Amino acid sequence: MKRMFALIIVALLIVGCGKSDDGSKIAVKIDKMSFTKDEYNKAFENSLFVQVPQGGKQAFLDVFIARKLMLKQAEDMNLDKDQKFLDDIQLFWEQSLLKSIIAKKGAEPSFQPQVSEEEMKTLYEAHKDKEFKDKTFDEVKDQLHKLLFRSKQQRLIEQWIDALSKKSSIDIDYELLEINGPIVGESDGK
Repeated sequence: MKRMFALIIVALLIVGCGKSDDGSKIAVKIDKMSFTKDEYNKAFENSLFVQVPQGGKQAFLDVFIARKLMLKQAEDMNLDKDQKFLDDIQLFWEQSLLKSIIAKKGAEPSFQPQVSEEEMKTLYEAHKDKEFKDKTFDEVKDQLHKLLFRSKQQRLIEQWIDALSKKSSIDIDYELLEINGPIVGESDGK
């Protein structure tokens, strides 16, 4: 009896009970490359085909396979090891990371500067004869707010970068870089 009970438990564990996870099953196989349902769906959701009301998923399948075939060919040709490609990836990675840190810092309350009505009126008065000619303060109020907000936020980011610089050890060999020296107001880095 114990043996029969153990066999039933083992069978249930092997077969599983409840809903199975289709997402981890292989949905597309191209040569030795395999893609799960979840991987395909994620690629589809990140494509423009997601906006196609009917048949978008089917149409995307052809594009998905074509892309994977081309990528496989590029790897077979060792293009993924090409220095120019690797430099491009490094640049993309840096730009993406910078975009992320600036977005994260920009969303912090300390990086959300306040813009007063008085500041907007002062800016309007200083530029109403050129940039805001024939426009009332109320017509350009939103534009003034955006300009001042961005300007103040840029100053906050510059202050943050300056604080990062002060916490870091930065040594610069201007001669080796063939640069005359620091910009006025900048530390010499030595």
